[in-house]
Amino acid sequence: PSHSNEANASLAMLPCEPGRLPLLRRAGPSQSWATGRARTSPSSRRKWPAGAHASRCSFPADYAELAVQVGEAFRAANASGVRLCEVQFPPGGLTTVPGDLEGNEESNLTCRHLRRICDRIYRSSGDAFRTRNGDNACAVRVFFPDPDELLIHTRGAPTSDWGAATEVDASFADFAGRVAYLVEPSLLTFTGIGKMLGVQQEVSERASVDDQLFVIAYPSVNLDEMLAVKDLDEQTGCAKPILVVNGELDRIRSGYYPSFWAR
Repeated sequence: PSHSNEANASLAMLPCEPGRLPLLRRAGPSQSWATGRARTSPSSRRKWPAGAHASRCSFPADYAELAVQVGEAFRAANASGVRLCEVQFPPGGLTTVPGDLEGNEESNLTCRHLRRICDRIYRSSGDAFRTRNGDNACAVRVFFPDPDELLIHTRGAPTSDWGAATEVDASFADFAGRVAYLVEPSLLTFTGIGKMLGVQQEVSERASVDDQLFVIAYPSVNLDEMLAVKDLDEQTGCAKPILVVNGELDRIRSGYYPSFWAR
């Protein structure tokens, strides 16, 4: 609330705000994940890898221009060795702020804009995010929060907006890359029993060894979703670039969650 509308949307343009660029920043030389309640000073947030640089850009006129800026920023960040990145933008309009619309509506709009961002990143990155097995296919994998969200955005689904029947576009129905989900909500996953008994599928099992980029779609409703992103990174050897889109990571950075929820 303390930020202007322009400041909120500018989080999407990674070069514009170099202090915002690291997504899930590494905690010291051990390269372990920072905890949810960790805070970083402004000076520590501006420690970029050697050779990295930042430049300012104009505020986007529309979401098409935003996708171009995100694509170019991510390509430059990846080339500079920044592997974990974050994009946060208001999905209901660039003059709004996140939270102005109902949650499901914001998720649906985020996916619509995310498809454009993914296409831009893929097209502007040459062979960086293509498979290495000779077929030169798109090796970008988008992780949705759960199986229901994956089905909605790959097949479409009817929904209700204040009583009026509408249709959710299947934004990723013809996506050239791959799709998967982070968590499958159930009693076993919520309680951790499934992991203890070894019957819960690891999130990395829904990835492929030739995936070259993981894009994480709005993992902000259930804290287990962001924990699954952490598991995905560690289980794949901390080797793949990860882009989190509208993950509301300031909740984690600011200590929004009670300590007994932190892992």
